[in-house]
Amino acid sequence: MARQPDDGISLRREINELKAAVRRLTSRSSFSGMGMRPDAKGGLMSNDFDGDLAAGNAGTRGWALNSFRAAFGELILRPGSVGNDSLTSPVDGKVGNVSASGFALAAGSFAELAFQLITVPPGFTQALVSAGASVFSYNPNTTAGNNGQGGDAIYCAVQVSVTGGAQASHPNPAPLSGSGGFTTATSGAGFSLAGLTGGDTIRLSVLGCSAYQGLAANPDNYANAYATVTFLR
Repeated sequence: MARQPDDGISLRREINELKAAVRRLTSRSSFSGMGMRPDAKGGLMSNDFDGDLAAGNAGTRGWALNSFRAAFGELILRPGSVGNDSLTSPVDGKVGNVSASGFALAAGSFAELAFQLITVPPGFTQALVSAGASVFSYNPNTTAGNNGQGGDAIYCAVQVSVTGGAQASHPNPAPLSGSGGFTTATSGAGFSLAGLTGGDTIRLSVLGCSAYQGLAANPDNYANAYATVTFLR
């Protein structure tokens, strides 16, 4: 009579196979086949991500996400999904107004008649400035000038200055007759400022001069400049 198979051997083989299968399942990543993997700091990234979030490098492809940074090729948000509180005041604004009176005007060379300093708020790096200025002056001259009778012209400009340079509007002349004649020159422009740092100052100035000969000081001479400044992050 033939010997029956040893059931114990078959059972041991099945148990060993089950143990091996459990070990394979345990060691296999839970992200296997999902196209992503965990990083060393508790985040997730796609298998093709080529950046380094810890170093602030968003890479050129793939995506990554951790508790403090995210990198995506494109982020599409539904309308209304970002509330105003989340924007943390991306825009801030200030106005400037400056004036002077009783001044004299030199001939052919702009002088700063008045100025105001506008401080850049913390966290902002750019500014859009809309500015204008005017200069009113009397002319006491009765000789020389453009017509031998003291005829002249005055110029006005508004200027904004920051560290590294200044920008000014185009000065437009206003004709001015002699012997007590008077006139007002105006000018305005828009300016774009970049590379700002919180605490920097923007100098708003009104500039003025005459064309042919100096104009003496007069208590009624008046100049002003104004600006609306929109700060951007």
